[in-house]
Amino acid sequence: MPFIFRNIKPFGTILFVVLLVCSGSIRVHAANVSTWSELKTEIESRSDATIEIKGNLTADSTINVSRAVIINGNGNTINGAGFAGRGFSINTTGKVVFNKDDGKALQPVAGGLSFSSFSGGVLLVLDGTVQLFRTDFVNNGDGSIDGGAIQLKGGVKHTLNSCSFNGNRGRDGGAIFSGSPIVVLNSTFGSSNDSIFLDNGSGTQNSALINNSISSKVELGWPDNAFHYNIHSVGSLTPSNTAPATNGALSSKWPGDVPKFDAGRPNVGFWERHFRKDKGDLGGDSAVDDGPQEPNSRPPKKYGLLNASTGNGYA
Repeated sequence: MPFIFRNIKPFGTILFVVLLVCSGSIRVHAANVSTWSELKTEIESRSDATIEIKGNLTADSTINVSRAVIINGNGNTINGAGFAGRGFSINTTGKVVFNKDDGKALQPVAGGLSFSSFSGGVLLVLDGTVQLFRTDFVNNGDGSIDGGAIQLKGGVKHTLNSCSFNGNRGRDGGAIFSGSPIVVLNSTFGSSNDSIFLDNGSGTQNSALINNSISSKVELGWPDNAFHYNIHSVGSLTPSNTAPATNGALSSKWPGDVPKFDAGRPNVGFWERHFRKDKGDLGGDSAVDDGPQEPNSRPPKKYGLLNASTGNGYA
């Protein structure tokens, strides 16, 4: 009998640990920071996968990012006034996320992160994958550099969803300069200075600007990059877009790891987002395009409208 209990005890311990993990009682640690110096130390010298910003910060140096990390702003602002360099220099093979995706197609900027008054720009990306959700860029860049807010010189693919730009200035691209593929969704470019410049080389192929409100010049770079469902009230679009919204051309160019959306119906100047029906689920070829919404397109479960019949709210 004692022999049996000696063997049951370690088994019970293992089972208890498994239950703790499954119940969420054991969690991955996230670091909290309340100063720019603490943020710099966490990113450059430590290994926490997630960093939570707990207060407004004042930048006084460039933070070099060489690893994968998630930085959540929690509604705070980082001010770069008085500091001439870029806020972040990103050079990694991993993924860097500003404000973890909350799973909605349209995400409120409130609760995200704001960058203000970085005369040398906010982000310089040399390599890696950068994703920005609910990030606000205000009055960055002094007009002398490419990408007053964001300069993407390299990397695999970059995504901006539900971001806003206002008063950013740059030589080419007051808001964004990119030499890499980029997908910009559901974002606002509020002034004529907040221009978007995609280099016209092959490096920007597979880029897409979808469902944005743009009050500035747009250089689309590669001629068949997608420019769909945007409200483009001010400034030129060069070159003229060759992939109109009805030809389904977006499917073949859409980067992986980015949700595919379909345009629904207009509502107060913006397009409400729907997933296209998943043709794979329905026995098709899993293709997803951006043509007119089909009658049997199904409402999204994770993204998009909270009430598909009335259009009130977002899930």
